[in-house]
Amino acid sequence: MKLVPPPPLDPAFGPVAHLLRKWKTDITRATDESRAQLADAERASGLEFPRDYLALMSLVDGGDAFLEPDGSLVLWPAGELLQANADVRAKEFFPGLFLIGGDGGGEAVALRRSGDGGVEFVLTPLIGNPATDALPGGRTLEEFMDRYGSGAIRKRRAGASRD
Repeated sequence: MKLVPPPPLDPAFGPVAHLLRKWKTDITRATDESRAQLADAERASGLEFPRDYLALMSLVDGGDAFLEPDGSLVLWPAGELLQANADVRAKEFFPGLFLIGGDGGGEAVALRRSGDGGVEFVLTPLIGNPATDALPGGRTLEEFMDRYGSGAIRKRRAGASRD
């Protein structure tokens, strides 16, 4: 697959155009195949993926965003979602979570069903108890990126460890 510079930020990219400004590497444009793989992953997860995540992934096939001051957010390519969840034995070690990326360090970005039946983004350590250690980050990718980038998600973990 050929890497191309980020697409111009024009109205054609609709509500996700501003999210692309945060991408720090060249992106791989989504293809019909990657869109089909994303649909397969959504079906397999049993969750309804948030609309802005689907919209972004229908344009780009994953990528690496720089979110100041907290660092990188990596969204895995659609074709890697099912295999990555199988490789880490997510159903066994991360019950209720469907992993979609990471921070390039020791934490994964995942989707889970929220208490009211909706879906939310969470940040969870790769080593720990996802039932107690997964931190909610928002119902949309935009909310998650804002909270992750501001450090608000990790501040909750630091505050909880002092209690």
